Amino acid sequence: MAGRSNFRVIAKHMPIYIFQHPRTKEVKEIVLSINSDKVYRENDVSWDRIFTIPNASIDTKIDPLSERQFIESTSKKRGKMGDLFDQSRELSEKRAAQCGHDPLKKDYYNRWATKRKKDHPDIRKANAKAIADKAGIELTD
Repeated sequence: MAGRSNFRVIAKHMPIYIFQHPRTKEVKEIVLSINSDKVYRENDVSWDRIFTIPNASIDTKIDPLSERQFIESTSKKRGKMGDLFDQSRELSEKRAAQCGHDPLKKDYYNRWATKRKKDHPDIRKANAKAIADKAGIELTD
């Protein structure tokens, strides 16, 4: 019984490949090792493999306003800090598109300004740019 239980665990994590009989069009799902040849033969007939789109992207639909979903999606990944910052920036852009502005960024800037008694440097830069634009002056970074 112990060996059978172990087999289930191994088979559970092995990929399933889909094959179709060339004449009858019957379809079968076959469990194969990742390292094995992806060939299925039955009664001297070589079945055709059917390729499908992988389902690897499970967290592409993160709600940009959900802190919980962001934490859950990033805690399971093994990326670099830059990857985390990129995803954070993308969600910020989605919040801005959805709400007209990023409410989390606005709240952060307000808390930063309250604590330090002055505007955040990004806000000062945006204000200076707006004033320069009105005056017809072009600013460079």
